[in-house]
Amino acid sequence: MKAIRYAELSTPIGGMIWAASEEGLIYAEFGEGPRGLLELERWLNKKIGRFSLEQATAEEVHAWQTWLDRYFAGDPKPYTGALKLYGTPFQLKVWQELMYIPYGETVTYKTIATALGAPQAVRAVGQAVHANPLSLIIPCHRVIGSSGDLVGYGGGIERKKYLLDHEHKSRFSHT
Repeated sequence: MKAIRYAELSTPIGGMIWAASEEGLIYAEFGEGPRGLLELERWLNKKIGRFSLEQATAEEVHAWQTWLDRYFAGDPKPYTGALKLYGTPFQLKVWQELMYIPYGETVTYKTIATALGAPQAVRAVGQAVHANPLSLIIPCHRVIGSSGDLVGYGGGIERKKYLLDHEHKSRFSHT
């Protein structure tokens, strides 16, 4: 049975639940309270199977909340803690590609598919982006439709708009 530590964290656009195993951070999604915890448990059942949940250590909570606070203060430094990703080989490639999208910029699903050498796999890329379990850490909010529309964000389109506006303003206020 895998021990999973979790915490509910706060952001200006709602709560997040972060969770880690001994191997690293595995989950960071918008959600809070019993509903957010239920979503975490559903995800863990699908990805891990048998697990036990316990509160994150004070050090973990402090590190996670500090990173979130810095991000929302306009500090674009990537998350440097250990990550443990659960996904298919294709999802892992897509998530790796998302890590290359610069803070404050956007790319299309088609751009990612093309970068992976599979320009016809736009829908598969969309599904992989949607399955990303590490919101903000793996910046799936920076992916937009080919028309420039803000489409498909698990945290909701309003959050996606907020995040992109926030990054754009932060990026250009520091230059």
